[in-house]
Amino acid sequence: VFNPQAVLIGGGLIGAGEFLFGPARETARARCYQANWEQLHFGPAGLGAESGLLGAAALAFERAGIETRVRGV
Repeated sequence: VFNPQAVLIGGGLIGAGEFLFGPARETARARCYQANWEQLHFGPAGLGAESGLLGAAALAFERAGIETRVRGV
């Protein structure tokens, strides 16, 4: 059981569309608190296919002590 505010799928997986989103949505529904299911945002990451790359770069910069910010977020 988990209680996320959002389930976001990014990177190359976005191209799988409903083939991936359908089963992932049903798994999340089965495992999250049912009372909060209606408020759960489920969908593609806002940064698109590059989200994984941008996240990895942000983590590397953070560990190096360099502050980063993504435009539009």
